[in-house]
Amino acid sequence: MNSIIEFKNVSFAYDKHNKVLHKVNFKIYENEFVAITGPNGCGKSTLLKLLLNQLKKETGSITIMEQEQHYNYQVMAYVPQNVGLLFQNFPANVYEVVGMNTKKTKQQVIEMIKTVGLEKQIKHRITQLSGGQMQRVAIAKALINQPKILVLDEPTTGIDKESMVLLYELLHQLSKNGTTIVMVTHDLAGCKNYITKALCLEDAHICELTKETIEDELLHKHRHQVEEWNY
Repeated sequence: MNSIIEFKNVSFAYDKHNKVLHKVNFKIYENEFVAITGPNGCGKSTLLKLLLNQLKKETGSITIMEQEQHYNYQVMAYVPQNVGLLFQNFPANVYEVVGMNTKKTKQQVIEMIKTVGLEKQIKHRITQLSGGQMQRVAIAKALINQPKILVLDEPTTGIDKESMVLLYELLHQLSKNGTTIVMVTHDLAGCKNYITKALCLEDAHICELTKETIEDELLHKHRHQVEEWNY
């Protein structure tokens, strides 16, 4: 099976005293729902910026769909943290936001809004929505051009538990329907039943957590063996 995303011996540092990633290797395959986790300040957001070509790697290669990486919204869409701040005082309703700057038909926009479960809120102003609903609007907006990959940075920040579950169920269903999901999160416990695997970033290296080792990680029992790093 060919990977849809591959990091091969990727290193990055902001300066010579701050090595964020060191010879990182991992693969993500089509239709996977992958959580990227790790302690605060470990470099998760840096890794996303490298993936999105917002930062330049020092060494190694990053390929997307077997091509040298470059950002293309038709291949990869991005939902940043704190989308509520993006929509703050935004004078538009759900339909207008999702359909903005797209050549999709009215029916296609409506279908996308239905996909994220907001058809009842289609005429609601963005400022009337809950945090979880705003997050789903942002996902609909990101998906309107049917990208192969959806990248999210801490999408559950500031939303309640019920909205969190609905969000994970939506992302799980999207992955089953053909969109590869890459999500940075601190909430490994909440998403563990929805994801296909987790990648744990720690001490500038990354390793894959299986379903079994996720449980150990959550119980603080997991110890990353040398041979696990950069599989």
